[in-house]
Amino acid sequence: MSVAEESIRSTRKPRNLRRTVAVGDLHGHLDGLKTILNEAKLIDGDSWRGGRSILVQLGDVVDRGPQSVPTYDYLADLQVRASKGKGEVVRLLGNHEVMLLEGDFQFADFPNPEKMADRIREDVLAGRVLAAHAYGGWLFTHAGAGFSLLQRLRNEMRSSEERTKRFTLKRLAAHLNQKLHVAVRNGDYSDPIFAVGEARGGESATGGIFWADYDEELHAPSRAPRFHQVFGHTPEGYKGAKFRRATDGRRINIDIGINDDLGGNMGYLEIRNREAIAHYINKDGVVVESLGVAERLPKPVASPDPDRSAA
Repeated sequence: MSVAEESIRSTRKPRNLRRTVAVGDLHGHLDGLKTILNEAKLIDGDSWRGGRSILVQLGDVVDRGPQSVPTYDYLADLQVRASKGKGEVVRLLGNHEVMLLEGDFQFADFPNPEKMADRIREDVLAGRVLAAHAYGGWLFTHAGAGFSLLQRLRNEMRSSEERTKRFTLKRLAAHLNQKLHVAVRNGDYSDPIFAVGEARGGESATGGIFWADYDEELHAPSRAPRFHQVFGHTPEGYKGAKFRRATDGRRINIDIGINDDLGGNMGYLEIRNREAIAHYINKDGVVVESLGVAERLPKPVASPDPDRSAA
């Protein structure tokens, strides 16, 4: 059966989906994060006020900014406080955190990067920091998953004990999170999900979910699995930048450069009932723009079971 015939389908969810707010790369900009969370009505002062909402932060919390460690601390604390209020804070791993795990401290502009690497390692192994999250028809990773990597991941899942189960975004996220856990536990980051693409000086044609730039495999072939992704990693780098969306509407890059050195743009992506809504915060207020809906795709029609028919 072809990839097109077995298109990846998002898990069907209850009608009343929880509100999801996604925030891109922070790079040590704690004040910017608080501005965004206040505007999104997820916090009031230092208290969680988001109710059952889900906050997804896409990684690259550290490096290049003035408050790397305090920003990491704040998100870790908010994760605990949100859970007590029936909310959820999902912390994803970015390539800058991966570099620390690999012992590469070239961009670390804060004291004791080894200590931060140990904290990240502990958080991953405890399940507090993840590689991927799936909800409401959307897959969230730091840098997106290109077509060739998705093929590889799908083949891995087919050959595993999950091969008899329908392929869903939730199971794809779980597979990615398991791969991250194993890599961190073993200290081995050779899996393709950690690959650095040629555009970033690596040896792979394209990057993995922590390194793929927005333009890599942007125009996927028509047979590519159909599902929706939200990611960051590739900053626009200028004042007034907006989120970038692929022509098919299924890939949205929300790294608009929250850090002042990358544009100083404030914004977040809100997902309500499968619709992605951009919120851009500026001195005049907030500009809101719809970026499309993750449509429900029909379930595959089951083939008749000859044995059952014979019975």
